[in-house]
Amino acid sequence: MHARENDLATLAARIAADDVNAFRELFDREVAGLVRYATSLLGSRDDAREVVQEGFFRVWRARERLDPDSDPARLLYAAVRNLSRDRLRHRAVEERPHPQFETPHVVHAGSLVMEEAEEAGEIQAAVQRALELLSERQREIVVLRWRRQLTYEQIGAELGIAPGTASAHMQRAIAQLRRLLPRFLNG
Repeated sequence: MHARENDLATLAARIAADDVNAFRELFDREVAGLVRYATSLLGSRDDAREVVQEGFFRVWRARERLDPDSDPARLLYAAVRNLSRDRLRHRAVEERPHPQFETPHVVHAGSLVMEEAEEAGEIQAAVQRALELLSERQREIVVLRWRRQLTYEQIGAELGIAPGTASAHMQRAIAQLRRLLPRFLNG
């Protein structure tokens, strides 16, 4: 084992033993390179910083499962790569039109198409009004689930809640939307 590998393994063992100073040392040693790496993947320094922060958070949160002989820098780079890929996928989903939140752009093609467009616009407006009546947490979860198409695990990680809690909020929101939508569509 080379000196750097031995040093990193010792650092991993210290981090696994809840040594905050060892984690800070790892952070100071790796953060600049990780931000450059993530920026090259994402094309955005701000996004890169967020991804790197999440990577460090995940390593710290899983520190008790950290192999004392492992290279924590390698784990960080893998986490940042995976988080960057996730972010890129979410960007693609966000940029894609979503029928539940977007009114289709309609070119004049006859009264039937115009009626369908008006109906779609009315439905979208009704959904928007109903969403505004949900609690802030429920509305946030609905948007993350429907618009960004996140899983409950991803929503939980993003909001700092358990996946089951995110699912429960979503189920209550759907029930409330079912009650509210008819009022907005018929009124």
